[in-house]
Amino acid sequence: MVDISPVEHKYYDKTYFLTDCGGYQNFVEYNGLKIDERMSKALELAKLEQGINVLDIGCGRGEVVLHCALRKTKICGIDFSKDALKLANDLINLYPSSTNNAYLIRADVKKLPLKHKQFDRIFVLDIVEHLHEYELNEMFQTLCTLLKEGGLIIIHTSPNKWYYKYGYQIIRIAIFLVERVIIQKDIRSYYEKAMHVNEQSSKTVHKILKKHGLEFKIYFSEHYHPKFLIQRHIENKKLKDMICSIIESRFLQMLFCNSIYAVAWKTLNQNHIDLNHIKGAVKNFEKIGETEYTPTSIKDTIEDILDDYIGMGVNDIGNLGKGWYHLENWPPAIGIRWTSKKAVVYLKTDKNGNTLKMKFFTNADLEVNVFVNNSLIKKVQSKKDIWQILEGEIDDDRLLEVKIELDKTWIPDDILHNGDKRELGIAVEKIWIE
Repeated sequence: MVDISPVEHKYYDKTYFLTDCGGYQNFVEYNGLKIDERMSKALELAKLEQGINVLDIGCGRGEVVLHCALRKTKICGIDFSKDALKLANDLINLYPSSTNNAYLIRADVKKLPLKHKQFDRIFVLDIVEHLHEYELNEMFQTLCTLLKEGGLIIIHTSPNKWYYKYGYQIIRIAIFLVERVIIQKDIRSYYEKAMHVNEQSSKTVHKILKKHGLEFKIYFSEHYHPKFLIQRHIENKKLKDMICSIIESRFLQMLFCNSIYAVAWKTLNQNHIDLNHIKGAVKNFEKIGETEYTPTSIKDTIEDILDDYIGMGVNDIGNLGKGWYHLENWPPAIGIRWTSKKAVVYLKTDKNGNTLKMKFFTNADLEVNVFVNNSLIKKVQSKKDIWQILEGEIDDDRLLEVKIELDKTWIPDDILHNGDKRELGIAVEKIWIE
């Protein structure tokens, strides 16, 4: 007999949210400022506007709640896990400017204590695969009553059931035939096996949304896993490139993409719904990458962000904003971060120093421009393959937004031939005030 009892609450504990639940690495390292691709794409599709009412079903650690609140929407996050809500509450309290725009409720998604036609946007991110069909029906019945006319429901689910069942198995067979390498048949983690009681395909997502009278668009994203397997196990470069191009085909995406997204809306009064941004977002979907919130007003929000200190190894570098790659040790040093063409860092100063210094390295000839609170303080030409220290005078301002802007980037593969395709600028070891 098939067990249709809800997933046990015990699995949704702090350990799960900090060691397995998607995006946990960014959450641990950046305390919510940098979010993973599934969340950033969902936020892009939602086209948030100041003052609208937003609901996040199964809010987990609270990253989406935070980013909606920082964009000055009124956001309600709901989860039944005490540990999740504790993490979400702690996250929101790190940024005082978000606290007035966000509130959290512990509730079952099938029985939401909320008013009808209350929300302009509803996020349902990585929830549907955790609910049996009867639970999904109960939830969507409720969501349809909570959604305003002209409102949108944004859905993400992973894994794509057809990728696990068909696409991945095709990749396994191809790797075995070409390289005689056997890779595991089942790639579900411990938590996926315990929690994923109803994994979805595009067909089942279509069915549930249609059943509840919603109009919708469904599409796919993320070839990371099959491409990783191909890059790792197949040696021949031409064959590797050919297989990657095949699996990226639009006609095969339902088999080889691991994420399913949907945007849904009520069929009534469709003249109230502006679908242009949905069409545009779908058209440019693969261009939507990782994003992190950057404040538009230094005086209003930098101090809140500085409460969350992000370091660079053992070296002080303030709080990282946009434009930084992950911590690494190349070139050899402790705690290096490479920039892209533009990067931002926030610094808190005291009255004892008025010189900003930055120790950096690069493998290319670049023009390095450094701005503090939008004023250019230094322009230098980089020297290849040696460490440099840039210095610029600053005014006595305790809150600094430091922008690094370069005239171009370079790709390591062109110089080092190591397969690294990132567009890099400079490697920064330390930024400080003297």
